[in-house]
Formats: sequence, C-alpha cells, structure tokens
Amino acid sequence: AEVPAGMLLKENNTVVATQKESGKSVSDPVEAKVAKAPTDAEKNPAVKPDKTEVKDKNNLTEEEKAEVEQKVKDKNPEAKDVTVDDKGNVTITYPDNSTNTLTPEQTIVEKAKTDAEKNPAVDPAKTEVKDKTALTDEEKAKVEEAVKKANPEAKKVTVGDDGKATLTYEDGSTNEIPGSKTVTEKAKTDAEKNPAVDPAKT
Repeated sequence: AEVPAGMLLKENNTVVATQKESGKSVSDPVEAKVAKAPTDAEKNPAVKPDKTEVKDKNNLTEEEKAEVEQKVKDKNPEAKDVTVDDKGNVTITYPDNSTNTLTPEQTIVEKAKTDAEKNPAVDPAKTEVKDKTALTDEEKAKVEEAVKKANPEAKKVTVGDDGKATLTYEDGSTNEIPGSKTVTEKAKTDAEKNPAVDPAKT
C-alpha cells in the first residue's frame, strides 16, 4: 500500500520520512539535528576595553602590555586568561579554552608625538672655550649659534655655564644637549700652564 507523504516509517530500526515523487513513494533517512552547546567564547562576545595610550604602536613595552591586559580583563571578567602581543593584538581565553580576539584598533592608540620627539637633538660643531665649567657670555652666544644651526626646528636655545644647551620647540617641549657635546676646552699655552710667580712672594 502507498504511504502518504510526510508519514514516518521505521525500517531496520531507522526512522525514515516519505514523500511523493512521480506518483511513487520515496523514503529518505531523516537526520536527527542535535543542538550544539555554545562555547564560552560564543556566550561571551569580547567587549572592547578603554584604549591604552602607547608610545610606539608597533612595539609595546611590557608596562603598556600589562595595562592593556588589565583593561581587557576589567571589561571581560569571564576570561580565564588574556594575552597581548607587541602590536596590541589581544587573545581572550575562557575556561573551556575557547577564545575571542581584539585588534590593535580596539585596544590601543598611539600618543601624539611632541615637537621634541619628532626632532631629536643634533649635536652641533663644538665651540672652543677657555673654561668649559664657566663659559663667558660671548662663548655662550657662539654655542647657541652652533646649536641653532644644527637644530633649525628649535624655537629657542639657552646655554648654561657648563655649555649644556636646552632646545625649546613651538609646542613648549624640550630637548637637551650636554656640555660635553657642545664645547671643547682650548689647549692651554705653556704660559697659561705656568703662571708667573711674583718673586716678592717667594
């Protein structure tokens, strides 16, 4: 007898469904669909953290990585472990070992560089001075000129008594050049090495 379409039959202990095809009964096994339990990662989509300011987005320091990690943990308390790579990529691991990820665009932002950072100080040609621990105003002016020539981006240059130059930029940021890089002491003449002794005092 023909079995109406949609009815279930049991053949060799396998449940089959029937359907009408060209006036004939055709039977196909029915696949039992078992609902797959969601993973911890699926149950807990990654939440973006507050962004961490970093100096170089391609090379995070250990301190910066630790800050990113803590901020991710704060927003994703279900995480068992959080790892951060040198570029700010984050992997969040859950108790069942499933994972979610966050991109650098979601975790970090590069700090705006100051004018001083954009323009590292360039050592000038050294200025000869009589005493490198006590420059005269004239010697300081010469050092200032040499430093400005080597560092045209600096808005202002001030020179200390020991030749140390402080470069100030448009945004107020500063760089320094030590006196050892700006001045050199003139070689003393024999007369300077051997000052005359007053015979009356001997």
